[in-house]
Amino acid sequence: MKRLSVFYVLLAMVLAFGLTLLSCNTGSPDGGTPNIEGRWVGAGEMYGSSITFNSDNTCTFSAFGTVILRGTYSVSGKTVNITTNGETFIATVSGNKMDFGGNIYTRQ
Repeated sequence: MKRLSVFYVLLAMVLAFGLTLLSCNTGSPDGGTPNIEGRWVGAGEMYGSSITFNSDNTCTFSAFGTVILRGTYSVSGKTVNITTNGETFIATVSGNKMDFGGNIYTRQ
């Protein structure tokens, strides 16, 4: 009986720790600068397109798996400034959604 109690205590601790890790998001809970690194996939008219943000502040735009543009980015608050071919574009992040010129991308 004592072993079963120890088992349940250990199981509860492991589950509590695991759920804590799963509930963490990559955004900033205080409205600060979100972490946008990773792949974002377009929906609707942008189906098949994606933007990948790398840790070195570079990004790539792909269409159906083929890289079509490369650029750099910076993040200030919920605003992402993306520069490619000498032009700067602005996107806004809200949770796992990014509004890029009226086109919505979702974090993958």
